[in-house]
Amino acid sequence: MRNRPAVKILIPYLLGIILADRFDLSMIYLWTMTAIAVLPLLVLYKKRYLSASSVLIFLSLLSIGFLRYEVAMIPPNGLHKVLYEQVKVRGTVAKSQKERRGGSSLVMKGEINLISDPSVSALGKVSIRSWDEIFPQKYGDVVEMEGKLSRPRLPRNPGVFDYRKYLIRRGIFATMTVNDASDVRTIGTGGSAVLRRIKGFRARIETIIDEIMPSEKSASILKGITLGARQELSEETYQAFLRTGTSHILAVSGLHMGILAGWTFLLCNWIRKRLRLKNKSIAYVPIVPPIIVYACMVGFRTSVVRASTLVILVIVTTILDRDRDLFNLLAIAALGILMYRPGAIWDAGFRLSFGCVASIAYLMPYWERWLDKIRSDKWYRRWLYRVLQSIAVSLSAQIGAMLIIAHSFGRVSLMSIPANLAVVPLVGLIIPVGFVSYLAGLIYLPLAIPLAWGNYTLISGLNWIISYFAKFQFTHVPVGGFSFWYIVAFSGCYHVWLW
Repeated sequence: MRNRPAVKILIPYLLGIILADRFDLSMIYLWTMTAIAVLPLLVLYKKRYLSASSVLIFLSLLSIGFLRYEVAMIPPNGLHKVLYEQVKVRGTVAKSQKERRGGSSLVMKGEINLISDPSVSALGKVSIRSWDEIFPQKYGDVVEMEGKLSRPRLPRNPGVFDYRKYLIRRGIFATMTVNDASDVRTIGTGGSAVLRRIKGFRARIETIIDEIMPSEKSASILKGITLGARQELSEETYQAFLRTGTSHILAVSGLHMGILAGWTFLLCNWIRKRLRLKNKSIAYVPIVPPIIVYACMVGFRTSVVRASTLVILVIVTTILDRDRDLFNLLAIAALGILMYRPGAIWDAGFRLSFGCVASIAYLMPYWERWLDKIRSDKWYRRWLYRVLQSIAVSLSAQIGAMLIIAHSFGRVSLMSIPANLAVVPLVGLIIPVGFVSYLAGLIYLPLAIPLAWGNYTLISGLNWIISYFAKFQFTHVPVGGFSFWYIVAFSGCYHVWLW
């Protein structure tokens, strides 16, 4: 790890977060421990006592990770005074979504006041749920409602999903359920004006999809693939994606960002050549704005933040003509996410997103040694090389994903590798055709209809493949008790076998 400073920082910081989740220490002790590690470090590092400095740097970063997680888990001041009481909540909608199993939810950030005594208040995020109706509110709306706040529910049995901890790790310490969506009243507009415009642009795209796609099912799948909107998928369709291990294509990730960045670069590079500009770096700069807009449009999920950060870092290193190491870039992206929200480490999306890319980065050099024997100037050898390279990337990602899925969900999909080998190439066509149809629809809606029929054909083929693999009786195998140490053992054995 000589040339991977971000990895060296990430490891102790991450270890501190993991330890903080296991052990609850007082804030005074944590601040003292951090100061004890940092203050001698300044003296020892200046005098070049490298061994002692390295140990203290490791302990300092571990303490910072521990402290950052503990701070994030502290509930808002005064929240205990307004829980289980009749309150008035007023704030700005940060997230609004339909729930796949019915109803909808809002995440609102604002002020909570007791109705009986308005001087008693608290500030923080609240999750508001309607089990039957759809909230009309969207990002940036200032809303107001009355009701009773409660703490997120605890798991009923040991080892099952902990919904309370899931919300707390996202900074949400209180929930409210409303019987009628009209109980939530819109009283103004707030939030970021830029984000409101981008969210409005997404709403226009969804309207275009509904109007140009021949069927409701194909429209819901296209929304899932290109916008990460899984809520409109039927339960049967969604379960088919889960059983075949292909649900990752319904989350915007590196594949989507790579296609958007690649096509933007090709267009900008073509314009550069027509203008006879010699500096090739000029073609990379225009890639950044579409990436940022797309990330804002689909929402800042872990996979989106990771993918967009990696693309931007690769562009920056290319423009500056610097060597780039994928592990180091991954560590930078992970540090950014975990500093902002340290609880993200327990999201399955975080582990899958980073685990798959790390698996690709680790395994592809070994694949390339074999693939180099196939590479040639002949057209059919070049075509075979590209096909096998795509298969190698997919296999590498699936190897990493299978271990994480076994640990997180207690099952392994037997159909994931063959299903993904068949599905991913189709998705690589559906995404760019979808993007072009949206642009055509924004200009003049009838222009998008021929493209939509082409995408309908591709989506029908994708749906048939997934349905075919999902019909097998033993699509996945339960592997209960697959702990983190199993991942370490399997990874170690695989590493030894490769060497």
